[in-house]
Amino acid sequence: MSSLENVLTTSKRYRIVIPSRGRSKKIKNLEKLLEEFTVAVVPEELEKYQVDNPDYDIQPLRRESMNVADARQMIQDMFEEEFIVFIDDDFKHIECQVGQKSRVYKDKDSIKK
Repeated sequence: MSSLENVLTTSKRYRIVIPSRGRSKKIKNLEKLLEEFTVAVVPEELEKYQVDNPDYDIQPLRRESMNVADARQMIQDMFEEEFIVFIDDDFKHIECQVGQKSRVYKDKDSIKK
């Protein structure tokens, strides 16, 4: 088990949250790397995200317009997990840099190796 997989599977003390706006059709790419995540959207886009992504956990923020810092604070207040991991809605891979060995993970299977 890789150290990254170990961190992500040893407990459910964390939640991966992806704040998103205006990219309801692009978040399907995230399932290549993540098995479980929550997408946080402004209320006026909630229905569009739910229609475009019926199998995902889509949660509304409490206010419609806000800056990024306010949205992140609101997300931290929304969930009870000890750790909230924020990931951009347009990320393409995860890079692990430990010591002098850098590894790039582009799908779930490569993380499990």
